[in-house]
Amino acid sequence: MKTKQADIQPLSWRLVPDSLDDFRGQEHLFATGAPLREMIMNGRFMSSLLWGPPGTGKTAFSRFIAGKLKYKLVFINAINADVAGVREILRVADFEKSSRETLLVVDEIEHFSRSQQNVFLPCTERGDIKLVGISFENPYYRMNTALLSRLKVFEFKILSSADIAGILENALKSAQGYGGKIKISSSVSDLLIRDAAGDARKLLNLLEMLVLSSVGKTITAEAARKAFTGGRKYDKNDHYEMISAFIKSVRGSDPDAALYWLACMLKGGEDPRFIARRLMILASEDIGNADPGALTLTVSAMKAVESVGMPEARIILSQAVIYCSMTFKSNACYEAISAAEKAVGEARPEVPRHLTRAGASDYIYPHDHGGWADQQYSAVKKKIYKSRKKGFEKELDRIHENVRKRIA
Repeated sequence: MKTKQADIQPLSWRLVPDSLDDFRGQEHLFATGAPLREMIMNGRFMSSLLWGPPGTGKTAFSRFIAGKLKYKLVFINAINADVAGVREILRVADFEKSSRETLLVVDEIEHFSRSQQNVFLPCTERGDIKLVGISFENPYYRMNTALLSRLKVFEFKILSSADIAGILENALKSAQGYGGKIKISSSVSDLLIRDAAGDARKLLNLLEMLVLSSVGKTITAEAARKAFTGGRKYDKNDHYEMISAFIKSVRGSDPDAALYWLACMLKGGEDPRFIARRLMILASEDIGNADPGALTLTVSAMKAVESVGMPEARIILSQAVIYCSMTFKSNACYEAISAAEKAVGEARPEVPRHLTRAGASDYIYPHDHGGWADQQYSAVKKKIYKSRKKGFEKELDRIHENVRKRIA
């Protein structure tokens, strides 16, 4: 029996929506009145950059555009492509543009260096092709500014569980999918949605794996559990987002949330030394002298993590996280250095003469006067350090007051 082409193609490749209304998620892009939708409905498309997490519809949308507007579709990946190959594609596109426009889709375009990205400047400027760059990363960090100015940037956001559930339902029922021939229970559906973690491509690949490995037309929960790892992907976006959630949880004095994000990062393969370094910063920025012991503890934790390594390092980090989450908080140290930096920028620093070597004879030695001497130490008149009167800061205020009263 002859194999159909559709049977060879992966499920995720077959299930490209026929209309914008069939796309799940991305309402900010595809809803009625949204600029991207209106542009397409008017039969127009401009070179663009699509960025966002994997499996959110960027590639599917590119293929939809090519079909909808009758473009010749050319796919390349910047990881294994080179500038010479790109130039040949552009040469052919320029030759054919009088009869048919080319849509060049460059996946992971950020892997081209900024100088390599220059190859796209003339063709996008002249309109020789329609370029679609696809990136997982925020393009403003890695993309050539000149190229970005020629592209319309659209952000694709992670899909919700409801979006993923809708894509799963369509895969099971549609003719391009399994046409209602495969049955799954609600528990299997829940497992698929959970493991997909907002990634439609991962969802469809998992479903296809289960179908190909199943004996009958019904997939059991037991078979699904054996096939799934239960793990969550951890990529560069997670690295930034989770450390942000982690720090904010510690700052917000929520040890449960902080420990949860700590476990997520460690399970995802995050470097425990990176987490320890961020805790050291937090110990000064968000705790400071409200509890000076926090910095001592986090520095010790950093050294211990480096000495012990994983998996035991997780226990050390747990101790530091719990302590920093539950102790007094104050950002007075952070605000103080920020205020000092601002003061430095407002006027040229001038050292009072009695603090210089030339005016040393006029300097009053504090230890000769009970530990404090009433003299000018800078030309700055404004108050820079402002105590939050939290934890040990109150005791420091008392000590400082007594020092100035010469009773320390």
